[in-house]
Amino acid sequence: MSTRGAVGMRMNGIDKIGYNHFDSYLTGLGKSVLTFLKKHSIEELKEIYNKIEFNNNKDLEVWDEENNEINLAFDDAHIFLNDSLFCEYAYIINLDDNCLEFYEGFNRNPNEKGRYASLKKNDNLDYYGVKLKMEIPLNEIDKYEILSNEGITHIN
Repeated sequence: MSTRGAVGMRMNGIDKIGYNHFDSYLTGLGKSVLTFLKKHSIEELKEIYNKIEFNNNKDLEVWDEENNEINLAFDDAHIFLNDSLFCEYAYIINLDDNCLEFYEGFNRNPNEKGRYASLKKNDNLDYYGVKLKMEIPLNEIDKYEILSNEGITHIN
């Protein structure tokens, strides 16, 4: 079964977000993103962001599972964050605020936390954009891990 989500990066107020079709839940894509972040400095992440290009090839996935890293070419899927009925999870590496943002779908309240929560993809649906569940400072990323799909855990 598909667990749809999104992963991407934000810098200078510009999102570079890609669609992820399978295993977007915390113990899947979430764990992969956390592992990826533990291997890269903020400067390296900025270099990666600058190399990302949008591509209209529908076969290019945003996440390279084999190498556990974000691909440098994928379709622009930032509008997908506005549809929390289908976008179940999202992981945004925010280089403006130097944090990992973890978002969750199924949001029916436009007043939830996060810059996407009040947005809507389709006016006919009762769902708004994904809601912000947690922010983790990048300089403290080693202090967090994912033990289950219930949440991200702070470790000592």
